[in-house]
Amino acid sequence: MASNRVIILVAAMILLAAGVVASADVVVAESTDTLTGDGTVGSLTCKATVTRGVDNIYTYLYELTYTTGTSAVHTFSLENPNRVDFYDANNIPVIGVKIFQGPEDGSDHFLDWKHGEIRPNDQHQFSYKSAYAPMLDVKGFAIVIDGGSYAEGLTLVMGDVIPEPASLLVVLFGSAGVVPMILKRRK
Repeated sequence: MASNRVIILVAAMILLAAGVVASADVVVAESTDTLTGDGTVGSLTCKATVTRGVDNIYTYLYELTYTTGTSAVHTFSLENPNRVDFYDANNIPVIGVKIFQGPEDGSDHFLDWKHGEIRPNDQHQFSYKSAYAPMLDVKGFAIVIDGGSYAEGLTLVMGDVIPEPASLLVVLFGSAGVVPMILKRRK
């Protein structure tokens, strides 16, 4: 009878651990900043969403929404102040928007998506992945518009910390090994 309870307890722990791992895909941080009245850019918003996946890899997604203005945006840049590695840099194309060339995977002080074109009433997304968690206190993005004018705003960028993997699963499996040892002592 006691051994059935142990089996049920161990099975419950394994299912709980599996649920914890499966639900690890969470939004870590969000940030939105709007450039307004900066030269020929009337209003451009950068919304950043950083999500941690089940593999403890962070996906950084930036959505630019260009509401009003007269100039096209040709470059979208993100700061990488610690020059940490990133990969799978992506430029999510939108119909009617001139395609951007994304940054090369690796480390650099800035991640630059260049030679594209976003005009007023356009929306565009850029993304990359990294093992590094976002910094919440140092933020920065920049755009380059017609004629080389430059404007910057706030957003989330990669920090210099790779978080340790969650240890809950290790604790659960460790306690699953302790239960049979306790039962063995009772006998």
